[in-house]
Amino acid sequence: MRAHVWEEPESLVLPPPPRRQPLRVPALAAIALLAAGTAARAQTALTPFGLTDRAARNLVLAEMRSNGSTGENRDIVVAVWKAYDRMPPATRASATTAIVAWIKMFVSSAEFKTAYAAERDTRRPEGSADPLSLDEEVKKTIDSQLATLAQYKAGFAALPEGERAKLLAGLSEEEARIRSAENARTIRTMLEANRTQSSSRSASDSAEWAVRYPADPQMWVKQYLQAFLAATDRIDYTLPSFIVKGAGGETLGFLSPGYTGLPWQKIHATLMGKDTVTAARTAADAWLTEIGR
Repeated sequence: MRAHVWEEPESLVLPPPPRRQPLRVPALAAIALLAAGTAARAQTALTPFGLTDRAARNLVLAEMRSNGSTGENRDIVVAVWKAYDRMPPATRASATTAIVAWIKMFVSSAEFKTAYAAERDTRRPEGSADPLSLDEEVKKTIDSQLATLAQYKAGFAALPEGERAKLLAGLSEEEARIRSAENARTIRTMLEANRTQSSSRSASDSAEWAVRYPADPQMWVKQYLQAFLAATDRIDYTLPSFIVKGAGGETLGFLSPGYTGLPWQKIHATLMGKDTVTAARTAADAWLTEIGR
């Protein structure tokens, strides 16, 4: 989203076209739906956002699985942005406080923990799990070679006796070669070379995975909250601006003098207003204190 000089007719700030963003930086909208609780409390917290309990849970789970990889085009950002836009400005702060309180119950629930553990395991890079020992991998390779040989042997059953006997003799020689110490040494040498080649890359991938998907889901939430606070820090709400609405009453952007561009997180925060952002930041800060900074 871009903002331009006030006098210029093209100074309308419009959302940028959809694009993937590799960095995981939550928006004000994303922080508003990180959890769910009992049906009664969920109904109260979700009513201003026009969401059912199941729809909200699905948005949160989708957010966790995407790990914020698609920026402002994430489903959770779009859904809650539209809800805030429809919401009377005077009610946004209280709605935010209520839903963040509701948040913590869902990310502490068995449903979320189970889904997080499954997603973390799915994202585990190859080689980060405990590998087989070299001896075990050599044995596994030899066993695979012998199994293939057994399949060939079974296929010879329908052949004429003379032809079958000749082929089986050849298979016996191949089986002896497979079981030989020389074959085991050759396999070991090959496996050692492969492990050396991939060890550096595997270590790097595993380290990145461990940071992005820590074993404790609360540590994932901690990173999420920290990113949100960083993205919504130092916003100047005193800047003169003119909100531009579409034909359906939806917010399209705003005009602001002298600006050539702003991060989309700060644009959303500016449009939502200081009271709303302050309520979200206060709740996020208190939550971080509970988790342990």
